[in-house]
Amino acid sequence: FLLFLPAFAAVALFPVASKLYATSQKEFEALYHKSLNLVILVALPAASGLWLVAPALIDLIFGKTFAESALILRFLAWLLLLVGLECLIGTFLTSCDRQVERMKSQWTAVWVNVLANIILIPLFELKGAAVAAVLSEGLLVILLFLRMRALVRRSWIRSRVALSAIATAAFCFPLALLPSLPLGVVIPAAVLIYGGTLALFKDFRRNEVSTLLSLLK
Repeated sequence: FLLFLPAFAAVALFPVASKLYATSQKEFEALYHKSLNLVILVALPAASGLWLVAPALIDLIFGKTFAESALILRFLAWLLLLVGLECLIGTFLTSCDRQVERMKSQWTAVWVNVLANIILIPLFELKGAAVAAVLSEGLLVILLFLRMRALVRRSWIRSRVALSAIATAAFCFPLALLPSLPLGVVIPAAVLIYGGTLALFKDFRRNEVSTLLSLLK
């Protein structure tokens, strides 16, 4: 379910991105950067948090007999970030009439996924399949990002990766140090800490907050 959300957001952005690509390169690039920044700011702590709470989450939903699957979930948690980036960048490529380039990247990632499964599953079983999924999705994000860089003059994601990494460390603090608390308590506390940490940065308040408010309108 969580992996479907980026796809829905990308579909909503597609007509706007297509229109801006045809009418205003400057606004198109601004929309791309803002969207990319928001995905990083939301998906990075979500993936990190899921990685941390995976054992407790599996125990809560399925019980202790499924404890071994927590490791699989920890691998797959990073798909929250990778799929979000893949859906967004792929949609912007399609809005620029670069469907063929997007498809070539996807086919490359598919073949890497098949080969990785053939190699890793006999060696590591389910863990190998999870690693193969993350590796191929990560490769796809890199390929799409490199193709998108040819269409935009510059990329501003470094500052957002650094900012999100700092806030994510704060977000993970209660999850890591208070594992005995119920998830219904520790997760909202972590979200509040994350939002409070981001709010300390002037650049975030000036850019992402205004973007979120405009989306809510």
